[in-house]
Amino acid sequence: MGKTSLLLVLSFSLLYMLLGNNSSRMATQTVENMADYNARTNAHNIAVSGTNLACNQIFLNGSWDDGYSNALFNNGDFSASVKVLDPWRNIRKLTTVANYGGVNSTIEVIFIPSSFSKFAYLSINDPTNLYWSNKDTIWGPFHSEGNINAYRHPVFYGKATTKGSVKYYQSEDLDAPKFYGGFESGVSLTFPSNGLDNLKSLAIDDGHVFSGKDTVYVTFAGDSLKYRSKYSDKDTTVLTSSLAPNGVIYADNAILRLKGVVEGQLTVACGGNSPKGNIYLDDNITYQSDPRINPDSKDLLGIVSKNNVLITNNIANQSSIDIDASIYCENGGFGAGWPEFTKPNGNINLYGGIQNYSRVQIGIIKGTEIWGFNRRYKYDPRLMIASPPGYPGTGQLEIVSWFE
Repeated sequence: MGKTSLLLVLSFSLLYMLLGNNSSRMATQTVENMADYNARTNAHNIAVSGTNLACNQIFLNGSWDDGYSNALFNNGDFSASVKVLDPWRNIRKLTTVANYGGVNSTIEVIFIPSSFSKFAYLSINDPTNLYWSNKDTIWGPFHSEGNINAYRHPVFYGKATTKGSVKYYQSEDLDAPKFYGGFESGVSLTFPSNGLDNLKSLAIDDGHVFSGKDTVYVTFAGDSLKYRSKYSDKDTTVLTSSLAPNGVIYADNAILRLKGVVEGQLTVACGGNSPKGNIYLDDNITYQSDPRINPDSKDLLGIVSKNNVLITNNIANQSSIDIDASIYCENGGFGAGWPEFTKPNGNINLYGGIQNYSRVQIGIIKGTEIWGFNRRYKYDPRLMIASPPGYPGTGQLEIVSWFE
């Protein structure tokens, strides 16, 4: 009996010792885990704060690369550095490393220049007599620096903003737009007056410049390009990559006329004082690989004019026109190249975007019909993160990735 009691006492003593040791070890590990969690949390918070401080400097000055070195913050420190990943496209990476209690946290942010191509439609000057009608449908980001003039419920599928307000042809009940992506007034954007300067420099550097020509006719032919300077001339055919390795083609002080099928990434631009500096679309301009069918398509076209981009008044364009491109008009606008409309002309089927200083007429309201063109503008979502080579930018950088 005595031996049994002694064994029980020893057993319980040993058990309590083991339990006590485990309890002590667990308590110690809990404290260590809490300390480690606290350090990691504080290190991450310092990294986020340091990254935000650096981002603010970059947004104030796109060329800022001073960085921070062991900057003290919230009982820890951080360092931030900026590296240019692609000098030509000005793609930059911000790396922030924070330290708290011996624990590090790293954040990497990629910036690219903000391009006007991200807008499905942008207009600075909206004449009071031009309306968005019930035949018009706009997909993608939309901005008007004036007012949105509405006739019979035009449809906007992307976020729509305006510096002014919505003006109705007759009344709100009859004309109010359908904003499916949201609407905001009082928003103002600045449009540059020198957006083509960089394109001309790029064309001189490693692209192609057409100079000394009154008119240049360009036909896109897949990976090739055909061009001539007179309508009666014979086309010269070259590989586009040989003519303009960087993808930028510039017609200096000329009229540029375009049509055809585009392969690859190109920007064609035209400078000069009116009537020079105008681009005419003589027929459909489409991609070799349609991104609506092939999501991996790399075909991307920018059409950039100092003045206007106009649909040519010819037989090919009397019933409709298909355009795959982002279109930029610095002093003028995109529209129809004829002053009077005598019948319905079908649709402008645009896949891309339009950014112009002033809207140009594409049709008129005739009774209950639209004579001229209806707008079928669909945004190319690739333009939110990609832009044609050298496409005019807003002068700001924007974040495309944030990795923690």
